[in-house]
Amino acid sequence: MLTTVISLAMHITISSLQGIRAVGQAVGYVIRSNMSSGKTKINFNPKHLSKGDPLPPYNGKLRLYNMRYCPFAQRAVLALNAKNIDYEIVNIDLVDKPEWLAQKSAFTKVPALEVAEGVSIYESLVIVEYLDDVYPERPLFPKDPVKKAFDKILVEALGQIHNVVYRTVKAPETITDELIVSYHKALAFIQSTIEERGTKYLDGEQPGYADYMLWPWFERIPSFPNDKIQIEESKYPILSKYIKDMWEDPVVKEYALPKELFQRFHSAFANGTKPEYDMLLQESCSKEMSSPRVKINFNTKHLKKGDPLPPYNGKLRLYSTRYCPFAQRAVLTLNAKNLDYEVVNIDLVDKPEWFITKSKFSKVPALEIADGMCIYESLVIVQYLDDVYPERQLFPKDPVTKAFDQIIVEACGPIYVLVYKLMKMPVTASEDDIAAYFKALAFLEEQLEERGTKFLDGEQPGYADYTIWPWFERIPSFEDKRTNVDDTKYKLLAQYLNNMMQDPVVKEYLIPKKTYQEFHSAFAQNKKPDFDLLLQE
Repeated sequence: MLTTVISLAMHITISSLQGIRAVGQAVGYVIRSNMSSGKTKINFNPKHLSKGDPLPPYNGKLRLYNMRYCPFAQRAVLALNAKNIDYEIVNIDLVDKPEWLAQKSAFTKVPALEVAEGVSIYESLVIVEYLDDVYPERPLFPKDPVKKAFDKILVEALGQIHNVVYRTVKAPETITDELIVSYHKALAFIQSTIEERGTKYLDGEQPGYADYMLWPWFERIPSFPNDKIQIEESKYPILSKYIKDMWEDPVVKEYALPKELFQRFHSAFANGTKPEYDMLLQESCSKEMSSPRVKINFNTKHLKKGDPLPPYNGKLRLYSTRYCPFAQRAVLTLNAKNLDYEVVNIDLVDKPEWFITKSKFSKVPALEIADGMCIYESLVIVQYLDDVYPERQLFPKDPVTKAFDQIIVEACGPIYVLVYKLMKMPVTASEDDIAAYFKALAFLEEQLEERGTKFLDGEQPGYADYTIWPWFERIPSFEDKRTNVDDTKYKLLAQYLNNMMQDPVVKEYLIPKKTYQEFHSAFAQNKKPDFDLLLQE
């Protein structure tokens, strides 16, 4: 208890000035929350961010800084889920913490709840009480002040259970007979309280504050090999029945982990190794690969003036043009990340009237991330997707390599210019343009040599690869000998381009050379290009 009081006092001291400034902002956030519409499905298993990983941009939702195997953080998750609040999780590697975590949690612990940008509260019980005060629709605390006080006493009694569980994980040799006696006294106290209250759960006919605050430790106990701490049904019949009922609670089931995963995670402490924080991410990725997203229709009709806006279906939606290299950057990113989305193709000569509401510059690509909320500009979209969907990262972790990836994309400017001229106005492609093009190729050759990898971003393509590729795909269709990549002079680049052609993400969206030539021929003839060539095929 004393530790809790000191911890809270320190929090108040450290955060008071910041909190005063932020109260209005935080209250504004709460008022804007829409509880009736229900939350989006929460991703509990994003990658655990570590030192060197950037802070994801704040998206306006409640954000929980979490660790998937932490019982204290689980308290906050259960409270949020019980209240059906929409929020996002940022998982934290607690061995190798990101540098910015101290800005979100003064003690660099989880959980921490960001209630408005830059305004965080921490300590699990403080967070849960805050949520119950601010989101009263599904109260967790009992209304009766005496019962509320006894709920808090129950949670304090958990201290003896937590002590033994913690030692079982970190230092089993330190568990004494005296600690085991105290542990069973705490179990007996909880059982007697359930019996006195005469309800299915400690807080009535559905779980409440005491139930969800105690549960994370009961979930973990079966994963330990120590028979002395197992809860025997013969000795604890009421408590055993209660635990079975808790296992059936939808809020508990949604976040529960198999016993085997806890055992695998905890084994690292016995072995003196770093725990595997991302076991569930690995399982999720392998499931995604074995059960791929719905096949995307890239070749939908290009909508034009007079065509209605398709009703929004809740998926990510990409406003694209099938032959646009900038839009292709977004497609390659979405496909590399195996995201489910839909394509709405746009006729860029005769644009639909409503397109201005999706892209302020009336250009593609534009990505609709929620009904009526769009972001545009290809590189902005790619970075957004990499921030929000980190499971298959495209940007390098290393800040210097990341910066050079962005330099590569800028350095390819002369390639983009030459492709545009060859497509629209081939007579304007000067020798200076060709010289600048080869200077960019030489820079890429140097980068490939320095990096010594199959692709610019390693053994699989990444940000630099997918954002420069669309122009290389188009160059052969012009059949201009001046642009040929001499494989004796650009040996690494030539091999790189062959490797890119074999990449499954590139191959999925590839357009045949003859189709490009037919599309581009319209510009030479001063006619409107046929946007739906592939639709006809």
